[in-house]
Amino acid sequence: MRIPRDRLVIGFTAGVIAGLTMNILDLVLHLLNIPKLLFLDWAAITIYGSRPDSLQEAALAFGVQLFFGGLLGIVFAYLLPLFKSRYHLFKGFVFGVTAWFVIHGLVIMFNYEGLRTISFATALTDLIGSAVFGVVVAFVFKQLHDRVTV
Repeated sequence: MRIPRDRLVIGFTAGVIAGLTMNILDLVLHLLNIPKLLFLDWAAITIYGSRPDSLQEAALAFGVQLFFGGLLGIVFAYLLPLFKSRYHLFKGFVFGVTAWFVIHGLVIMFNYEGLRTISFATALTDLIGSAVFGVVVAFVFKQLHDRVTV
């Protein structure tokens, strides 16, 4: 696959791949009955005001959630040059956990309908998923960036 030499495209691609990884982990944890809400439920509540009622609603919410992951990948791609190039996986971890904290904080601060109260298990699995997202976005970004710029 040919990736354009463009920080935005590489960041978006890394974010979508990291979002897929995060959602697979989220689904596995959900199948183990740990979280009460999936990441795609967050997107569905934002779009529809409730959790998805059909496969079509879930599919759209999943697509929107992956798109949001791509946007976060772009943010990461443009923040990364502000710091030295070492320890990119740790920087990704910090980015993912920070995104988790900011998003959860905004949801609580704005009393977001449907997401006002989050169980401990959901908050913890979201934190873990967000940390995984950050590490994967950093890893994939570096791999793609090195491949297209060398």
